[in-house]
Amino acid sequence: SNPAVANVNGNVVTILSAGETEIKALQNGNAVFAAAEAVTHTLTVLKAEQEIIFEELPQVKMTDADFQLVASATSGLPVSFVSDNEQVASVQDNKLVILGAGEAGITAIQEGNQNYTSAIPVTRILQVELVTALEPWSDLVRITPNPTTTGELFIDARQPIQEMYLLDLFGRKIKPDAMTDTFIDISEAVPGIYLLYLKLQGSEKQLIRRIVRQ
Repeated sequence: SNPAVANVNGNVVTILSAGETEIKALQNGNAVFAAAEAVTHTLTVLKAEQEIIFEELPQVKMTDADFQLVASATSGLPVSFVSDNEQVASVQDNKLVILGAGEAGITAIQEGNQNYTSAIPVTRILQVELVTALEPWSDLVRITPNPTTTGELFIDARQPIQEMYLLDLFGRKIKPDAMTDTFIDISEAVPGIYLLYLKLQGSEKQLIRRIVRQ
């Protein structure tokens, strides 16, 4: 009576989805036997269970690049993620965005559908290390003026800049009012010490410079 749940072909029942349907047994009789009274039973198809596969997360540094989160459900349904500490990391389109030093629980979720129960959420701990050591800069990059009273900084790099972040001393990313390969405006930032992280194109070397906003 519910073809969305199951259909019958002869003596074979094919399950189509979770739910309930009535299966009726008939015997129409013949020249010798009268038709039998039909018997109806309810077929209940339960939702299938599923599990989430989510590996442990690597320990990362505050200056590491954002990365894609990967997890799967045994049902084949898509998995989503949430962070319990968005001061440390947030999730955007299943990409982990590193925001500060510390720990955050990253939970993989699959809420199920008409055929699968919701999976038990799986949480992994993300540890983000605060970068404190300053790499020698030699003559690769110059930043002036430093200290800055206006908040405007000019960058002179001998190679193109691939990545650049500004951090406070707690390892949190600071969004400047403007940032290009040659200029940073932190005029709205409160006075204090900041760390500028750079990675030059064609080099694996990470450069970190202490910036003083007066």
